Amino acid sequence: MNASDSCSPLFAGAAALLEKRFAQATSLVSSGNYQQALDIFQELLAACPHEYTLQNNCAWLFEKLGRYAEAETAYRGLFEEMPGYANGALGYARMLEQGKRYVAAVTALRRSVAADPVNPGLLSGLGNALVMAGEAEAALLWYGLSVELDRHARATVSNLLYTLLMVRTIAPQVVARELDMCAAVPGLAVRISRVAKQLHSLSGEFIAGMHRRFEETCRIETAPAPPLSPGTRKRIRIGYLSADLYAHPVGYFLEGVIPAHDRNRFEIVVFSPYTERDELTAALKRSAEHWVVLHGTDRLEIVRQIRAWQLDIAVDMAGHTGGNYLDLFARRLAPLQITWGGYPGSTGLEAMDHILADQVALPPEDRPYYTERPLYLPHGYVSFRPPADAPLVGSLPALTTGCITFGSFNTVQKLNSSTLALWGAVLRALPGSRLFLKSKGFDDPLVRSAYWEKLAAEGVSSDRILLEGYAPRRELLAAYHQVDIALDPVPYQGGVTVLEALWMGVPTLVLRGKRPPFVRHAESHLTQAGVADWIVASEDAYVATALAWGSNLAGLSTLRSRLRQQMAASPICDTVAFTRDLEAAFTQVWSERSRH
Repeated sequence: MNASDSCSPLFAGAAALLEKRFAQATSLVSSGNYQQALDIFQELLAACPHEYTLQNNCAWLFEKLGRYAEAETAYRGLFEEMPGYANGALGYARMLEQGKRYVAAVTALRRSVAADPVNPGLLSGLGNALVMAGEAEAALLWYGLSVELDRHARATVSNLLYTLLMVRTIAPQVVARELDMCAAVPGLAVRISRVAKQLHSLSGEFIAGMHRRFEETCRIETAPAPPLSPGTRKRIRIGYLSADLYAHPVGYFLEGVIPAHDRNRFEIVVFSPYTERDELTAALKRSAEHWVVLHGTDRLEIVRQIRAWQLDIAVDMAGHTGGNYLDLFARRLAPLQITWGGYPGSTGLEAMDHILADQVALPPEDRPYYTERPLYLPHGYVSFRPPADAPLVGSLPALTTGCITFGSFNTVQKLNSSTLALWGAVLRALPGSRLFLKSKGFDDPLVRSAYWEKLAAEGVSSDRILLEGYAPRRELLAAYHQVDIALDPVPYQGGVTVLEALWMGVPTLVLRGKRPPFVRHAESHLTQAGVADWIVASEDAYVATALAWGSNLAGLSTLRSRLRQQMAASPICDTVAFTRDLEAAFTQVWSERSRH
């Protein structure tokens, strides 16, 4: 900050003092002393009440301190005064999302984009907000605009790639709505039309090509592989990297694996951006031999920090999801690098040697769409430790309600126009049936209203639809007591959602994936659990199967009563045996690597 005309007479001519105090506050922020930094910034703001940098810094510190109401007030004031100021607008949107007002965040960022339509950060932020509001198709248009302006924004490119997996196509009505929304902004509609044309055909070849260009797009230089570990080391040193080591699918996949590793043969290092997050984080930390916190924003320093461990194998557990480390993997963290579990597709990195899979999740004919070589496991590519406090399986609700209730507890960003059209066909085929959707996106009443309208367009009235928001895991599992049949979205299949439904006695109807590169995890999970007959090859078969099972309450009730026991006896719940398979695969590829 520089002394300016907006400062009060008290500070007139005191530029040096202002600069000194600003530097002190900045230093305090760097060392994590947020409250002391806030005190100084508020002092400076009192002297310079219209200095937007100070307003933003105070708002950001309120946010870091968890004082969200004060942060929202501060960000909102900045936003109203300068809607095109990206830091303020994005901060305001974060606070609206923190308060589960996802549509309001979209509305605010549309206003900001109108004020500055060539700011890639605002365009990307609008894409993020649209995803949170369940509008993944529209989000692609804004991510595309952002990447046109800044092809080297790694997080935006990853968000674009991830969102490409979520949709089959961008519906014409979605494009028309976005064009209408920006009609008053000169030149913006032309740009959106251009991006929509580029994204017209979301084929497997197109999506695979987009992933392969990730390294080039982000100007990541692939470094030489680190040297092999000293031959005297008796154990293979494995490093798992993830920002999702908490009550999240990645955390659930690892909770049975980390403690089951054979410590006589493997040394386990877990890299995480935090020390504590929740109870699952604490459990994973207790079971890991080494837990390393990756501090700071200097990516090259983090590379050096990880390389200092001289890993034999580095395992990516994020892919293109938020907080990923793909730029680090591109620079080579270990002689052997494997992606697993965190992202249902190819990373696109030449430096990623393998992807862990099974032959259902990644059939051999899909291999050309991946930069990684598949490393196949014999009994499924993940394991699942059922929650110890899961409610008991309930009786089939249709026996009491007199109607079939279909359900999906997938996130709203998966519920695209193709999915809703398919589910609409199912509900039209079985008059009187109901649909129960549960996701944190539905905490926002405006998101609920939007989905009632979307489903009404598919011929499903709102009195047949129940929309509920977030619930802790045990309550989420108990909600399956209201579901007879779970419906899987398309094209982005469910993962842990399918496993949790099975554990609660609810089978999931899955449409076989036809567009690589996508790890077909739902198909893998159903196969391992012994219910592969719930995987169908066409949309017509999807509707017909839903109708057949919906008309067979006796058979559905019998299946419900035995699913948990059947799943418990299946390979997917044998975390120790799975870990032995995983270790065998690690040993195989490490031995091959060591010989070359």
